[in-house]
Amino acid sequence: LEHRLRKRKLGQVRYIAIDEFSIRKGHQYMTVVLDLETGEILFANEGKDAEAVLPFLYKLKRKKARLSAVAIDMSPAYIKAVREVFPAVDIVHDPYHVVALVNQAIDETRRDIARDLYETERQCIKGSRFLLLKGMENLSKNGFDRLMHLTEINEPLYLVYLLKEDLRMFWAFDNEKSGRNFLDHWISQAKDLGIKHFTKLAETIERHRQGLLAYFNHRISTA
Repeated sequence: LEHRLRKRKLGQVRYIAIDEFSIRKGHQYMTVVLDLETGEILFANEGKDAEAVLPFLYKLKRKKARLSAVAIDMSPAYIKAVREVFPAVDIVHDPYHVVALVNQAIDETRRDIARDLYETERQCIKGSRFLLLKGMENLSKNGFDRLMHLTEINEPLYLVYLLKEDLRMFWAFDNEKSGRNFLDHWISQAKDLGIKHFTKLAETIERHRQGLLAYFNHRISTA
């Protein structure tokens, strides 16, 4: 990478993605930066904090890179690093990580509900974890039938599942105005459920609202 970068004109880089991946057990990570227009790996460094990516961001700045946008998850570390070096560049939050947060909220809600049920009722939602985390288009007929049965015995679980499926539609809108209206309505619905994990999730998405809406101007993601 160092050899290839010596020949690369970094001033031409406009869109990058920053993400981390596990390199060994024990929460050992490496940060990687990708040029989203060429598909090239530009940089890799151990760690997943701001310090892991700051050296490369400063290098881009020295090379007068005309960055338009950066695709990242909602990691405070990466956001801090980008804002420190490129305060005016658009940050675009990745769809995969947003849906992963919803799935986490669903799983925590499912566990809370199961904990408060009697044994016979608990058995009814046992084994529903992967059913609730799957996209509706990926459900088999048996899975869909089980989901319908779940709606009859536990409405809150069905409602959070529908919210998750609704949010996946956000990235299909044609323009920012439609996306903004949808997102505001979704956040309101999530809060109105009165479920603590979804209230917290709605607040998180509200804080990162601009990073979600920036998708409609750049159409990029870490995927």
